[in-house]
Amino acid sequence: MKQAQKVGPARGIHSSSLRLDITLAKPSLLVESTVTQLSHSDLVSPIEMSTVLVTYCSIAGSTASIAERIAGDLRTRVSNVHGIDCMPIDMVAWPNSYRAIVVGSAVHAAAWLPTARRFLADHSEDFYPMPVYTFSVGAPAAMPKWLDHGHAGQLQEKEKLKLGEAISLASEHPMQHELFNGVTSKRGLSYTTAALWTCMGGRFGDFREWDKVDAFANGIAEDLEKREW
Repeated sequence: MKQAQKVGPARGIHSSSLRLDITLAKPSLLVESTVTQLSHSDLVSPIEMSTVLVTYCSIAGSTASIAERIAGDLRTRVSNVHGIDCMPIDMVAWPNSYRAIVVGSAVHAAAWLPTARRFLADHSEDFYPMPVYTFSVGAPAAMPKWLDHGHAGQLQEKEKLKLGEAISLASEHPMQHELFNGVTSKRGLSYTTAALWTCMGGRFGDFREWDKVDAFANGIAEDLEKREW
């Protein structure tokens, strides 16, 4: 059987430019895909299109929802790029093909998830030519208030600073960073663990700060609008 030729995805190709030829050949089935009527100008890479990537590593969905909100805000606010892609980190194939990147991760044990940390470390050199913005999604608002030692927001600011330093160290590239609160749920916790958390003063609930997320995205949009790609 003749092996069908594989044609990789190319941006800017319309469905009208593709022709699928299916030929029945006894006793085998030959499926041949051909691309026709394509000029060099039709094949546009993401970097030529000035595309921005919003990517994330999520556990229970909070980080994913915030990443999607940021991407939506950028699509509305940024006019000098051709597209805003939003996808999980493990689906990103060519991070160096973008003009700018927004990277976010859920926080576990006061640190980014391993997949997100590896992504920054592995592609550190790729990030040098482009602006990179980072965000973390944790649960400082759900923590017992006595951990703030009477100073509202102190715990969150300390965690934000610590995460920002770790991110910059892992990537060897200066990055803007913001820490958001996510959703703290009892799902997956035993009754004893949930009860103990409550007795300590911890809280469960949706602590996402959409106004803060929008402000972060607007700041990115303002920065991108000033750039000449």
